[in-house]
Amino acid sequence: MLAGVPAALAGAMWEPEVQWDVPGPVVLFDSAWPGRESEGTEHLKVDLEPGRYAVRAGQAQPGPETWLGLVQLRRLSN
Repeated sequence: MLAGVPAALAGAMWEPEVQWDVPGPVVLFDSAWPGRESEGTEHLKVDLEPGRYAVRAGQAQPGPETWLGLVQLRRLSN
């Protein structure tokens, strides 16, 4: 799966990029997942340095039966 990441990123259909002022570490989660029913594994803590970031979301289909939801964060220079 990891070997297919570069091709998935290159072929992804990306949503428009937005800018985000990040205060520090954040939690990435699926907003459609019911929180009370989760066992704490449906999220990812991302240790980001405080600052301004470009953020975009996308989808890729690296194989006939594989879809990926992607989130890309890029630190912007101050």
